[in-house]
Amino acid sequence: AESDEKFLNRLMNSGTAQEVSMTLWAMTTMGYEAPNFIDHLSRNCLSRNPTSFFFDKKNIIPSNLSALAVSLAEQGRWEESAPIFDALSNDVIRTNGVIDNLIGNKRMRGRFKFQSSLHDVIGIAWGLTIATPGISEEEGAHRLEAVMQLRHFALENFPQDSWNVKDATQLRQLESFLIMEGIDIGERMTNFKTFTNDVFSDQRESGFERFVSEALSEIGFQHERQVYPFPSSLGWKVGDKKSFAIDFANREKRIAIEVDGPFHFLSNVNEKRRHTGRPSGTTMAKRRLLESLGWKTFNYSYLEHRDIIQHVAKGGTNTTNKQAVQEYWTNRLQRAGVLLGLPPTRG
Repeated sequence: AESDEKFLNRLMNSGTAQEVSMTLWAMTTMGYEAPNFIDHLSRNCLSRNPTSFFFDKKNIIPSNLSALAVSLAEQGRWEESAPIFDALSNDVIRTNGVIDNLIGNKRMRGRFKFQSSLHDVIGIAWGLTIATPGISEEEGAHRLEAVMQLRHFALENFPQDSWNVKDATQLRQLESFLIMEGIDIGERMTNFKTFTNDVFSDQRESGFERFVSEALSEIGFQHERQVYPFPSSLGWKVGDKKSFAIDFANREKRIAIEVDGPFHFLSNVNEKRRHTGRPSGTTMAKRRLLESLGWKTFNYSYLEHRDIIQHVAKGGTNTTNKQAVQEYWTNRLQRAGVLLGLPPTRG
């Protein structure tokens, strides 16, 4: 799907919306990059009428739109995907009044509820929000309007007890991005279930994270683990755990260190699943969010960590693995003007 030009041209020119969206969704779910696929989708599919391509007027299929929006957002190639997101917002959602009809027309609303799910509605809104830095600015106005209509439709038409963990968390995430951009979203959902999961942050600490945390402590970087980055006035938590948690944070200095494991990156399909170092869309979006909240953020990938460990193994330095990582972080933090404290005393 990514490297076969004949297959791509045939899919884009004669494939259905479901075939195209599900192919991209499958590649994204498996963690593969799809730059060539997205390029063909932008050029070929949108040369046709995007409304007729993504929507069959007689049989609206929101799941196709949701798979497309979520996959494109997760791919992180937002500029290249802009024509597709604009088509979703302008031609499909707003210009033709689809959501207006769904909200205002009981017959249409019933059909939409039967053929779609809350997951589809939130998925489209989430994808548009994640993939639009500066959604509050003038050029993002059409996407913002689409997101707000979708959000309103979801809150009005789906009872709170029908929301599951992922849908509720995606709603929190897109609302967080909107609020941080100064957008008044009005009333928020209340009385959430006690959710214990978060799409952005798996709260289980890995051995990789523990290793890095110990190394940071021993060079005098004082930090807490799994820190809630939002102002306390928002009071947004997911169960007993905190949504959007920063891996390691120094609250006083507003310094965040994010440890990015393999699932934060996409793989090149032509290089035997070799990670390219390109972060996923959700990873990029979280970085953007932390910066907007005033956190000075340092990202440390497992790829960087692997290179340091391999350098030690090859005899490139006379240090242990931990000492090499400590040297790396000492130099990196000091270059950024971060003053390190005294390491903890032992004994």
